[in-house]
Parts: sequence; C-alpha cells; structure tokens
Amino acid sequence: KGHIVVATIALHEASTPFLNVYHSMKLMKKTDNWLFVCNGVVFVAAFFVFRVCAFPYLYLRYQHSKGMASVLEVPWALPWYCNAGSFLIVFLQYFWFVKIVQKLCSRLQKAEKSS
Repeated sequence: KGHIVVATIALHEASTPFLNVYHSMKLMKKTDNWLFVCNGVVFVAAFFVFRVCAFPYLYLRYQHSKGMASVLEVPWALPWYCNAGSFLIVFLQYFWFVKIVQKLCSRLQKAEKSS
C-alpha cells in the first residue's frame, strides 16, 4: 500500500551521484571542461525529475487509484499531516531547484565567455 511512496522517496537520491561528482570535480579544480558542464546539466535534469516532480506524481497516482475526478480532490482526502509534510518537502525541493538552476546558468555563462 505504501510501496510507491517509499519507492518515490528512495528515487529522490537518484540525483545525488551527480552532486557528488560536481563537488569532487570542484575539489580537484576541474571546473573548466565540458564534463563538468554536462554533469551540471544532467544533475539539474535528474533533480527536476526525481525531486521536483515526485510529489505531484504521487498525488496523481493517488487520484487515479481512488478514481477521483480531479487531482484537486486529493488534499481533502488525505490527513492534514500528509499534506503538511508534502508541502514542506515540495517547497524545499522547489527552493533548491531554483538555486541550482541559477548556479548552472552562471556556470554556462562563464563557460561561454571563456570560449
């Protein structure tokens, strides 16, 4: 019954290897090559898919499993603490996603200027 929630939360970590590669390359001062930029792009894509889209996907799955007409009915069918927890997690994911995209854009601008 809760397997999809556990699996979705476990998939949150799919973006972590790219974050680790980013920090490793930064420590080795290998930030001026195409691999560093490609890793950043893949990290942003993985973060978006596995973290930003995860909870909206869970709400859609719940809607379909309960035969609800609209996803807007889902919050009313769940306990308040499920919605509060989801909101907190989604808010943090959106916050970090904006920060990560800003950092990627600045890196891409630096790479474009150095070329």
